Amino acid sequence: MIYLRKSYYAVVVLALTTGMRQGEIFGLKWENISFSKKSLYVADNMVTSAENGELLDSPKTVTSKRNILLPNRTIEILKKWQKYQGDYAEKWLGVYENTNKLVFTNSFGKMVSITNFTKRYFRKMLRAANISDDVTFHTLRHTHATQLLKHGVNIKVVSERLGHSSTSVTMNIYAHALPDMQNEAVDELNRIY
Repeated sequence: MIYLRKSYYAVVVLALTTGMRQGEIFGLKWENISFSKKSLYVADNMVTSAENGELLDSPKTVTSKRNILLPNRTIEILKKWQKYQGDYAEKWLGVYENTNKLVFTNSFGKMVSITNFTKRYFRKMLRAANISDDVTFHTLRHTHATQLLKHGVNIKVVSERLGHSSTSVTMNIYAHALPDMQNEAVDELNRIY
């Protein structure tokens, strides 16, 4: 279905360019995106309950509630997605009901089933891109952080983007990215002195 393909493309772009957790992305509401400020605010987290299915809850930690600045390309993709979703909702009025005003929904406007998304769509996206099935959605978060660190972005900024409680949490998780940075630091020192 075109609606889901367009939606899930935007989901993956948002994950790679923000480092948001899967539940944060599927719990994101349009009211928490500011195109003029090129940012979004993580205020909700979608969780799955055995009794109640998908529901909105508070983010994982206090620091998980955060503002994240967005790159221009992500803004463009989200604007196109918002227009497409609005047109789709108008076309399927009475069938599509996005009562939570979520950025990403299933084709009926309800919360996305993580299990359904992973099995029926994410795995197919990986295969289509010739990427190992070992990759999980959380890998997109790690890719975001590792790329920022490898390109010299301050650890504090990376930690804030990820919603970690401290830079030490970020350091512990992404220590593998730091050895290359040591070499870059010595190269820079050689240029300075």
